[in-house]
Amino acid sequence: MSRYKDQAIDLLDEYGDVVDIYYTQFLEVAFFLKVPASYSMALGFLKKKLPQLSNDQLGFLVNEITSAYHESE
Repeated sequence: MSRYKDQAIDLLDEYGDVVDIYYTQFLEVAFFLKVPASYSMALGFLKKKLPQLSNDQLGFLVNEITSAYHESE
């Protein structure tokens, strides 16, 4: 279990800020174009920007980023 926790921390340290920037960029473009932004579209956008990460890794990072936002409300 500790191994997975270490991998999650490493993933957040290495890619957390980059995914946050790209995810925000995706949301801004969707808002500007007035199109609905779905979770699967966001993952597809992020996958193009960071092809070295798996969909599971990207999903984890997006969930961590958005959960931090929802907890601060």
